[in-house]
Amino acid sequence: MIQSGSHLGHCLFYIDLNMFRTGVISKPEEWRHTAYHEYIGSRKRYRVIDMKRLLNCLMIENLDNFQRWYKLTLAEKMASSKHAREAYWTEAFAVGDSDWVKEVYGKFKFKRKKIIQANKIDESLEIPMVSEVQSIYYIEG
Repeated sequence: MIQSGSHLGHCLFYIDLNMFRTGVISKPEEWRHTAYHEYIGSRKRYRVIDMKRLLNCLMIENLDNFQRWYKLTLAEKMASSKHAREAYWTEAFAVGDSDWVKEVYGKFKFKRKKIIQANKIDESLEIPMVSEVQSIYYIEG
């Protein structure tokens, strides 16, 4: 489970940079199985992403703003060293801010899992256009 807003935004880029991180591709658009093609609108058939709902979750007003933000932020992340693997995106049960993760934890009544602060978000990681960046917490998977 991923909280909306900046946490979801970070996750989108993390996923789209998976094959880039491994060195299989030099840019995300080279990978046929990425959401990149739906995000920028080049895939016209067999789409699976509900873009209207995604924009709502990211709190972005329209598709043009999203596409502009997505392309710029993706390019910035590829050019920087801020695309390293972060295990909590694949190993955690829930990722979000402290209050949201505590709420999820209580709702599912975990007994042997704990809440961990992954990191304090560096201001340079801020994702413009998405709600205020907060620290990332997760429920250990």
